Amino acid sequence: MRGSRASGGDRDQMTTYAKYPQVVFAVDFSSRMLLAAVPGRARGSDLVQFGAALRQAVLRARIGTFLADTDFDAEWVHRGVRSHGIRTIIPGHRAG
Repeated sequence: MRGSRASGGDRDQMTTYAKYPQVVFAVDFSSRMLLAAVPGRARGSDLVQFGAALRQAVLRARIGTFLADTDFDAEWVHRGVRSHGIRTIIPGHRAG
């Protein structure tokens, strides 16, 4: 079941991920510098924090290529990143 998990030893009790924090990071791989960190709650998609993370990152560094995981594969994400003159690499589906 996506969005919930069994907690502790009781398999019948489900805990929702909405209680847990999440952070969307933007990292410069060459310098290992953190360019953005936008906190939120694990209630839904990471896309909620994406716009703020991109804005922070482009203010802090010149970015040539944006690499993200499959969760960020949306046409509006590609357009938003490319509007800053940045190339995108985001796989369309999970390998496996």
